[in-house]
Amino acid sequence: MERLQLQIIKATADKLLDLIPFLIEIKTNEEYQAAITLLDDIIDDLQGDYNKYGLILNLLSNSIELWENTTDEFSEFNKQIAALDSDSCTLRIIIDQHQLDIDSFQDEIGNREQVQDILNRTSKFSREQIQALANRFKISPSFFYD
Repeated sequence: MERLQLQIIKATADKLLDLIPFLIEIKTNEEYQAAITLLDDIIDDLQGDYNKYGLILNLLSNSIELWENTTDEFSEFNKQIAALDSDSCTLRIIIDQHQLDIDSFQDEIGNREQVQDILNRTSKFSREQIQALANRFKISPSFFYD
């Protein structure tokens, strides 16, 4: 790469970081809020054409994710998310999205008590139940695995 091109790239990166200092690392809650707002604004403005600004979206998303994974503000939330049972959550999502009730799964899971056991986290899906649910709802079986 030519020296002039490298200088232009460095100068452009410096200007971008001066304009968006939280692009690489968020240091305060105010920067976090600004990063979320900017990300939303960019996504709304692009209307699905992410190719041109994908690098900025990725940098901003990574910066937000790092903040959310390391700041004390999110530590309790992150602990609660990590403690969730994936089978129970997956079944609740299916029930909500398809507006079903616990009696709607006799062919895939079994009787009402078996469905309730999964929802109450006292039981897990079997391989056969996962395959039956995946077939019925046209989703990948991998959706059911952590």
